[in-house]
Amino acid sequence: MGHTWLRGVPLSAKWLRVFEQLVGGAGLAADDVAELAALTADAASTALRKAADDAGLRHAFYILALTSKAADETGLRGNLSRVGIDLPDRPCLFDLTVEIQAAIDDHIFRHGHPTDISEIAQQAVGEAVLEMVGGRTSVFDSGSAGVASSLESIASQTGFGRLGQLFFGRFAARFLNFYLSRITAEYVGSARIPSVPELSRLNDELRLHCENSAVVVLDVCERWYAATPRAQDASPETTARLLSEALDKLERQLMHEADDR
Repeated sequence: MGHTWLRGVPLSAKWLRVFEQLVGGAGLAADDVAELAALTADAASTALRKAADDAGLRHAFYILALTSKAADETGLRGNLSRVGIDLPDRPCLFDLTVEIQAAIDDHIFRHGHPTDISEIAQQAVGEAVLEMVGGRTSVFDSGSAGVASSLESIASQTGFGRLGQLFFGRFAARFLNFYLSRITAEYVGSARIPSVPELSRLNDELRLHCENSAVVVLDVCERWYAATPRAQDASPETTARLLSEALDKLERQLMHEADDR
């Protein structure tokens, strides 16, 4: 083709397959989205593996895991205050999500600088918490027991497994879309992506596909929760190992599941 890059995407043989899958044919069926996700994960596999070393991602996931363990005990505020999450006496879900984001920001700025990966991780943390907890309480309702009672959905082994699935699914979808968007932006109006709403549908289906694929992280998340008796036992080191293992499993699932269709 005479070019080595397309809007920041290297046109290696793998990325050319992504490109061909995206712009060929008419419309995007569910199987097409699975194949597109698999090809993108394959092409971006090196970057996805390196993502586990991103300090912002590691800290964001550590805070997510600590929040789940702290919600299973008394002393929620005290357990979270040690990572810079300062909640009022009767916090609502809004207070919690704002403080989580602020704590991640503070850590990143004190230990480096924001990256694309850390920003994706922050968004995934916020979405996972709101998805799991938001259905049980109003975002601004402190209630009689505050946000603590509404955190019951994540305060268990199975709850953290589901929270982890949501986090890794949302992270993977945003990560893959970070690369895909550099191609899709060029082809709104094509047979595959005839309009902006169709592009939004593609993004929604990619998110759902990644979330379903992230079921493979349930067991590793649940094992970590079971092996961590108290919130005080949750550490950046153990959650970093969990993060690396989960990303590895999810990458392999995304790359190979299309072959099973």
